[in-house]
Formats: sequence, C-alpha cells, structure tokens
Amino acid sequence: MSRNTISDKKEIAQIFRHGRRQRGDFFTLIFQTTARSSGSFVISIAKKSLPHAVDRNFVRRRAQNVFKEMFHRKKQNYNCVAQFNAKEVKNFQEIKCDLKRLLSNIK
Repeated sequence: MSRNTISDKKEIAQIFRHGRRQRGDFFTLIFQTTARSSGSFVISIAKKSLPHAVDRNFVRRRAQNVFKEMFHRKKQNYNCVAQFNAKEVKNFQEIKCDLKRLLSNIK
C-alpha cells in the first residue's frame, strides 16, 4: 500500500487556509477535496500538547493506523490535517472512535 501522507508544505498551508474544519473530542480535522483519485493526510501534534516525544509518537502511530484503514477501505478524495487537541495520551479505542466519527462525517 502506498503512503498517503502529505509532505509538501505549500499543500499543507493551502489546506489550512481553504479547508473545512470539524472538531472532535481529541482531534480537529481540517480537510479539502482533491482532484487526485486518492486523498492524503497529515497528523500534527504540538509539543505544547504532549511534551514527551514518546507520547507524541504513540498518538501519531495510532492515528496513522486509523487513517490508513479508512483511506484503504473507501477511496477517499480529500486531503486531511488532523491536529491533536488533548493534553494527555489516550488509548487506542478513544483515538480510533474520535477519528472514525470525524472521517465519517466528511461529505
């Protein structure tokens, strides 16, 4: 399976400027439709939210698994930026439920 991450800073900045936002319990999802056949995503976790890299990596890996599962199951045609808002590390089930709810609400 190919990587679905966005690495171009200009593309990320465009999503922040023109994208629509949805707020969940732990994440804010900023998304924008794309002309490409498959979408991409970025997960952003500020050091202010989680000061320890171990915690940021834990949340990032869990969130990437949810995104890859959702993008693989449905052919998504939007680009997403997920910002982590919580001040503590959540377990996988809470992260998964929040992201799935946000991703399923995107039309």
